Amino acid sequence: MNGSILSGGSTHIRYQHYHFPRLIQVVCPNCLNPAKLTHCDAPEAIAHFIDTDFENRNWIFFCTNCVKRETKNWTEIPALKLLNKIEIRQELIWAWNADHLDYIIGLLSGNEIKDHKWSFFKAYINKNWFTKTKNISDINKLKTMREANSFHL
Repeated sequence: MNGSILSGGSTHIRYQHYHFPRLIQVVCPNCLNPAKLTHCDAPEAIAHFIDTDFENRNWIFFCTNCVKRETKNWTEIPALKLLNKIEIRQELIWAWNADHLDYIIGLLSGNEIKDHKWSFFKAYINKNWFTKTKNISDINKLKTMREANSFHL
């Protein structure tokens, strides 16, 4: 997850404003099942937010399988593995959470919803994702990952 969050070229962070999702789906380091991180201060009604003081913010980690629950600081989060990531044709495609992945699937499928809550990040999606996912088989891999991961959360 480190490369996905911290390197400007491979993230969805616009102009280095600290734009974060409210919910991040990760792999539990304890039991290797799906888990989630939820920002402590972000309202449930929003999908993502700008936070300029991100290093002092806390996130709640929760795994429904092993019931591990703890508060994590943002500096601890890059060590966790994102749940929604897959390599297709030597290109790592990733999403913060299922809603973000749905937007990416729609975009790569040519079914973009212009006013989607994740459309803010469209310009910063890796251009290779568009060239590497040109056939229905690749899109189906993303959809299969989405279905498998949403079953657990």
